[in-house]
Amino acid sequence: MVKHHLEQEQLVRRNRREVFAFFADAANLERITPDSLHFEIRSVQPIAMRAGATIHYQLSPGGTLVRDHVEYEVPLGPLGELANRLFVARQLRRIFDFRRTAIEAAFG
Repeated sequence: MVKHHLEQEQLVRRNRREVFAFFADAANLERITPDSLHFEIRSVQPIAMRAGATIHYQLSPGGTLVRDHVEYEVPLGPLGELANRLFVARQLRRIFDFRRTAIEAAFG
């Protein structure tokens, strides 16, 4: 099995003691995790944050990915390709942007 890694850095313009105190409180993990993941710490708290500490948590991303794939042709050769670049592709993008907004509104 292949292991994948993600690293990210972020400069927090606060002193080290303040930033460490924030991360030392495992409950703050919920504050910095998107609501859509329904993050829940399952470990007994408080958790002593130190090297090697283990935190058991549950994520419930749920959700359904809606994917559209549209194949289309525009007649009239080079003239049709020009029309596609100037009008058709933009109109199609607007239609799907509208759909995205309407779907978000329909499902909250």
